[in-house]
Amino acid sequence: MIFYITSLVGTGILYVPGVTAQQAGPASLLAWAVLAAASYPFAKFFVEMPA
Repeated sequence: MIFYITSLVGTGILYVPGVTAQQAGPASLLAWAVLAAASYPFAKFFVEMPA
């Protein structure tokens, strides 16, 4: 069961950006950049929290 779930998630990581680019066009690159910039503070917080 877990292999089935991980194979779907792994494929989704490759599939979703293509579908997004196809539907939204060039605006999808801007959306991914904004998402990456917004996620960075959260990632940094979770890295520094245990220290």
